[in-house]
Amino acid sequence: MRSTMVGIAALSILTAIIMTGCRGHESAPIDNTSGAKRTFIMIHLEAGYRSCKENNLPPGLSIPDDFRLKDLGWQEYFWPTVIELVQKADEFGFKLTLALNPQWAEYILEDNAKVNLVKTWQENGHEMAFHHHGFDHPDWNGYSNRPEAENDGLYLGIVNDGYMFVENLASPYRVSSGTHSDLPLDFPSQMDIPNADIIFAEGNALDSYPQLGTVKSLKPYREPKPNGGFRVHLTIREYSTVMQISLDEATPILKEQYKNMSGDEVFGIVWHEFDYYRSKDKYIEWFKFIQEQGDKVQTMENINASYFYP
Repeated sequence: MRSTMVGIAALSILTAIIMTGCRGHESAPIDNTSGAKRTFIMIHLEAGYRSCKENNLPPGLSIPDDFRLKDLGWQEYFWPTVIELVQKADEFGFKLTLALNPQWAEYILEDNAKVNLVKTWQENGHEMAFHHHGFDHPDWNGYSNRPEAENDGLYLGIVNDGYMFVENLASPYRVSSGTHSDLPLDFPSQMDIPNADIIFAEGNALDSYPQLGTVKSLKPYREPKPNGGFRVHLTIREYSTVMQISLDEATPILKEQYKNMSGDEVFGIVWHEFDYYRSKDKYIEWFKFIQEQGDKVQTMENINASYFYP
């Protein structure tokens, strides 16, 4: 039986990784001459918040024991929420980056109907991503490359083992994005394709809001990768119900940041499946805001392609 460490915590530093096909030339960042802003939304699908002995959940969230204490019960409980979220994005013509912990891919792979639905999402332009919670994460997914993790009762294998669930789900599409903790040790080597870009999107609440810390720049940058391609760095603004400030406080701040961003910046935002379950009206408000600006949400892979390889 798989299990995961649980706890109540806001997002730790987010590191999103995207792999794209190789381009053999250097290209300077460009302004978006069409006037539309570049923006992406990454949804974190969690491992399960069920392995810590206290069985803690995010504040204010209650899940029936029939699900909370069941193997992959978190995924079963929130699967309808994920379906609804993707349907809502489709109504707006937005393309999401869905970042799955291995447990999510494992759950979906058990049912051909669910797999077929995910294929439909991919065909419609949504992106499947790999999301990794490392050994020290309060919701550890059980996979780690750290030697000390092997002696833990929750240990399920190395990170490549967990990654393969997501790769198998995404096939024949490439797994093109993800979020990680415990980097660089826990980066799955299976994702590191020679001559391909790896994109790290980094951020948390502390660098998203001025009252909490120093606000991180939205301007992407990149550096050469030893085996070809580039390490591309994007920024994500955290927009979660477990932050140190409320969504009501956070929303106007993020809207103002978005309106004031320059043409060479990219606005990334991240929330969880349980956030949408708890406060869907606030997240639909964000969809409406982007629509009102005349912009379209793209996947992170497409952001990288349009920004660096126009």
